[in-house]
Amino acid sequence: MDDRTLEEEARKGITEAVSWHIMAIDVSVAAKNPEIGTGTLVQVEDRLFILTCKHIVKEDYDDKDLQFFYRGTKTIQHGTKEDILQTPLHELDKNMDKAFPEKLIISNRFYSNDVEDLVLLELKMTPEEAKRYHFFRLSDEKMKEARSDAYSGHSSPPIPASCPQQFR
Repeated sequence: MDDRTLEEEARKGITEAVSWHIMAIDVSVAAKNPEIGTGTLVQVEDRLFILTCKHIVKEDYDDKDLQFFYRGTKTIQHGTKEDILQTPLHELDKNMDKAFPEKLIISNRFYSNDVEDLVLLELKMTPEEAKRYHFFRLSDEKMKEARSDAYSGHSSPPIPASCPQQFR
């Protein structure tokens, strides 16, 4: 296998692995125009979150106006732009693994400052419901390392007391 093929296969493998931890967030109803972002599924101890950008899920958006889409169960289908453009639409649709809106309950939101542009959406779900999703599990040690690396030489912004200890 040549280097180019190896690199392409590695990219596909990484894309597949990471995509299990990503969720699409449709805020079109709240934003009153088509707008979609993504969030990363994160678990800290027994708490479950979607980490996304503050400019996607704004503070004044109502939870009921947010729609979440999780990937299907099939492996991601890779193809070139040319392949997709040359394939009849009914053929593309036949092989697609469709995603439908997920019913997720947000129990809390934690917003960063505007520079960091982050929001943690805390999810309320049973352990049985959580099994359907793939959350990145963050340990206390990894969180402390990430926080100290991110702010070495800079002052860290204040974090609300209600935010999980690991994010402080």
